[in-house]
Amino acid sequence: MVSCDGGQTFESSKIAVVDGDSLYAETWVATMPDGAKMITTWQTASQSAPDQYLYAHDGETFEGPFALPFRGQSTALTVLPDGRVMIPYNQRKESPVGVWLAVARPDESGLNIIENAPLWQAESGTRRSSDGDFSDWTSFSFGEPHVLQMADGTFLIYRHGNGTYYP
Repeated sequence: MVSCDGGQTFESSKIAVVDGDSLYAETWVATMPDGAKMITTWQTASQSAPDQYLYAHDGETFEGPFALPFRGQSTALTVLPDGRVMIPYNQRKESPVGVWLAVARPDESGLNIIENAPLWQAESGTRRSSDGDFSDWTSFSFGEPHVLQMADGTFLIYRHGNGTYYP
């Protein structure tokens, strides 16, 4: 949905079209310091398909979707003041299982990953099984990760699990 009058009215439009079957969850949209926009989303239609991102260097015309260089289960997106982005995501299928953080400097040439590493490790992706399939989402051992910028400029990365937030 797009509003050009401060939220008084909204119009819908397509940002991108994907060939073949697709199913996306937890889509995040962020504006970069230079006015560019970025979208990340968790792709849930296939066990092997990577998560996706779209990028609009002019802030309006999106290119993509492009594959993120990982296959996480749940993603988020936070823009840093210098134009880098933080993409926290859950990893329930590949070792080490837990919350990961990718840091990138996206531009019209690509995502430009700077670092991609685990932040927190769990014994298991789910409480009842070890596969971490989306169909078993009510059994996940940990939930959607987020990044919050604190008043002093530091960042808190936390995960949601069983209705409680953890630092």
